[in-house]
Amino acid sequence: MKYLKTLLMILFLILIISCSQNSTETNHREKEASEQILSRIIKKIEKKEALEIVKLSLKAKGIDKLDRFKDLTIYYYREIPKSPDGSKKINLTLFYKFPDKIRMDTEVYFVAKNTKALVSEVYDGVSSWMSENNIIKDVSEGKEKELKGLASISSLKGPLYLLSIGEYEFDEAYEEKNEGRYYVIKMHSKGGEKRNFNIYIDTNSYLPIIEEVAVPKLMGFTEVRLKNYILNYINLEGFMLQGKTKRSSSIGPFKEEMETIVIKVEVNTNLSDSLFQKPKSK
Repeated sequence: MKYLKTLLMILFLILIISCSQNSTETNHREKEASEQILSRIIKKIEKKEALEIVKLSLKAKGIDKLDRFKDLTIYYYREIPKSPDGSKKINLTLFYKFPDKIRMDTEVYFVAKNTKALVSEVYDGVSSWMSENNIIKDVSEGKEKELKGLASISSLKGPLYLLSIGEYEFDEAYEEKNEGRYYVIKMHSKGGEKRNFNIYIDTNSYLPIIEEVAVPKLMGFTEVRLKNYILNYINLEGFMLQGKTKRSSSIGPFKEEMETIVIKVEVNTNLSDSLFQKPKSK
């Protein structure tokens, strides 16, 4: 019994020492990560200077050139190697008829199942509708709000534009050095569902190269996070359209990676209003 007590005491001391070491190592790692972030920051940027950088970025992007577009059709190809539904290949076509119409036609190929799904989502300037494998459906209030927002030309101008007109709130900004030099602009949406944005702007071209979005709560999950790397741009009559992007996202416990490439763009082709009209029930 005496030896058993001694053995238990030794094991207890080992456990305490181990926990203490783990705690110390965890604190050290957290401190090291924090120091790495701080070491990348070259300088803080005050709000007035940050908003001037935003103006230069919007000018570099050529958002004023969008006003000459009456309609716009963008053909995308996407690959999603990992998702809750497995690997997917997607052909997506966006039809914009400004100022307030949009149609998204999506053809999804599920690799593992060897099946396809065809989905159209439309906002016709007044209300929304969708078609799933040629079956017409109504959309939720949340989806209609999303489509209405996408139909606006502001969606192509991006979050920096919304910050410049006061629809988003400035948080902070700084210059960062991390495999390049960036201006980092942090902001959040006003009212309703809060969205936090971090936009990384290249210090030479003034074009955004990374976009981070976080939504604290959505669809009952704790948080939604998205990080979009803009790998190149297409010069569309002076407007710089994102040409190739790589995106990682997480919605609650689900994670997804996606690569998107613009295949073709058509401008001012006189899109018919019938493209956006809800088919009559048979």
